[in-house]
Amino acid sequence: SRYRQLTGLRQIRLDGHQHIHLVPLVLDVVLDLAGDESITWVRTTREPLPEGLPLRLWWRSLQTGGLLKWLVLQLLSKLAIPRLRRAGLQTNRRFAGVLFSGSMFGTAFRRCWETSYSSITAERDAQQPVVLIHPALPNAASGMDQAAFQQSVAFFSSTNRQKEWSSAQQL
Repeated sequence: SRYRQLTGLRQIRLDGHQHIHLVPLVLDVVLDLAGDESITWVRTTREPLPEGLPLRLWWRSLQTGGLLKWLVLQLLSKLAIPRLRRAGLQTNRRFAGVLFSGSMFGTAFRRCWETSYSSITAERDAQQPVVLIHPALPNAASGMDQAAFQQSVAFFSSTNRQKEWSSAQQL
């Protein structure tokens, strides 16, 4: 209700932070509320493994837990998609960003982007892939109240946020 009040939109496209909406217990609630709350779309994380990645990037994904997170989210999406379809909810066809979450820049970003878009055909894909990045404008944290948003300031100021911003600008 508050979302509709703030945005003026009637339908809700659900894109839960940290993919929590894919956890079966949470998805049960989403599906129960979908009709009454006009939820029409739910993001899933079907992420194809990117092609042409150098070994150092696979190693980085292993070290940061990206590959483990990818495996868990593939399973959760595989379980969620049939339930979403039965409920008449739409979803994205592809997703990119879990393997390198927090470091989607450079070659990792390009390869994930290219792989996600490589099999798109106009007649098959009404829904474009979703690419997950966390970009921040250079010096975005400078306007924030440093005391009230210490974690956000550190997040926005990080080197990876700046690299993700730069990668997104190259599209």
